Amino acid sequence: MNNRLSTPVPPGAAKRPARILLLTGEIGDGHIHAARALEAAAARLPEDMAVRVSIRDIISWTRPSLHAVSRWAYVQLVKRLPSVWGFFFERTRRPSPAASWLRKFRLIEPAAMAALIRSESPDLIISTIPMASAVVADAKRAGGTDVPLATVITDHTDHPYWIHPGTDLYLVGSEGTARLLADRGISRDAIRVTGIPVHPRYDAVGDRDELRIRHGLDPGLPTIMVMGGGHGVISREVLDLFRGDALSRPVQALIVCGHNARLREKLEREASRNSRHKIVPAGYIPHVHEWMALSDLLISKAGGLTTSEALASRLPMLLYKPIPGQETDNAEWLVSVGAAKRAANSLQLAALANELLARPDQLEQMRLACARAAGPGRSAERTLLAAMSLLDGR
Repeated sequence: MNNRLSTPVPPGAAKRPARILLLTGEIGDGHIHAARALEAAAARLPEDMAVRVSIRDIISWTRPSLHAVSRWAYVQLVKRLPSVWGFFFERTRRPSPAASWLRKFRLIEPAAMAALIRSESPDLIISTIPMASAVVADAKRAGGTDVPLATVITDHTDHPYWIHPGTDLYLVGSEGTARLLADRGISRDAIRVTGIPVHPRYDAVGDRDELRIRHGLDPGLPTIMVMGGGHGVISREVLDLFRGDALSRPVQALIVCGHNARLREKLEREASRNSRHKIVPAGYIPHVHEWMALSDLLISKAGGLTTSEALASRLPMLLYKPIPGQETDNAEWLVSVGAAKRAANSLQLAALANELLARPDQLEQMRLACARAAGPGRSAERTLLAAMSLLDGR
């Protein structure tokens, strides 16, 4: 079955835009953010390269009744029992009964995916979530479709659930990840290092002082941004930095709580009583890119998209309690390239925060490391164009 355009275009006739199906899933927000970044990059392509993009969240599409439950279960697991997640991640990373089970696990049958592909009639499929890559690869091997498949790996990791025969191209965030995939037998011709795709708005870094004034902040006060992912999973030790004398000087703290409304409301009450630091809590906001651009330091876990956005923003990172598994892989890579420091406990967290705030030269070196790690920028555009190379000759 060939879902790609096969009828020759008559001379002088306009060539229709290629159709791209973006498959993603809203477990953590990173997979969705990567897909939306690619969608935004597609909208900025020149007219002669125009494409038509549609996004499908395969989790809400296949299991709408379980969508909210699965999100809640994931948050509770990584928040309350992160070691369990880490154990499962590592056990399924190498040959084991758990790994065999995971490689066979599918949300939907290949036939159902083939039906979706027929209804969408794409020329190219890009997946930002491993479970979608798995079932599309199955459909291809079963002869249900021959549409090219590009998989965007949204962490600096090589977990085998990302890797499936039938995938035509792997788009990765770093040379280190490319080497890990090659070590697993993936041809280097099927791997492109593009950077993890972040929204194009992160490529336009504004003036720091101007942005601080626009957001009602003090241009002269050290600014720390705190993020806990879309679910607002922020540890007590991080929040305690701004509740006493842990920090040696006053700061303004921008705390992004995401969907965690209870935490945001609690911090709003605390902010009114805090005379030492300026606390600015927020929920799910559209101007994260501006807060990153105006901040001196980001304190966060080590989500693939959040840290890639920080790299694009030239924002040094202090990492604390990354989720065991993919986030510890991200943290190791970020520390190795000099873009981040990692604290092992609350005492080290405070010590490193104070050291970095007192050493602007060290922060500047970390900003330069962020720039090197981010590469030439425009990661979403580079990822999209690399995937579109599979359209050659369509």
